[in-house]
Amino acid sequence: RNINFVMLGGISEKFVYDNFKIEKPSNLTLLGLLPHNETLDAIAACSLLVVTSHREGLPTLVLEAMALRKPIVIPDEDGCMDATDGEQHA
Repeated sequence: RNINFVMLGGISEKFVYDNFKIEKPSNLTLLGLLPHNETLDAIAACSLLVVTSHREGLPTLVLEAMALRKPIVIPDEDGCMDATDGEQHA
């Protein structure tokens, strides 16, 4: 089964190569920075949201994904744990 991944934000093919010394996998689409409405469209279209940022105080992305009833995977960081009621939803 082929699984496709989409990354939003400031990640580029050059960033992937420079930091991981690999070519961008063919099943990974990098969309870059998007306007808010397009970000919401991307969340709505996904099967699962994985949050990789460790820098967010209160991650709006997590709240928006929850409002769209998407399953999420979050880092064990205060803001994300607060937004999801910690291990209540683990």
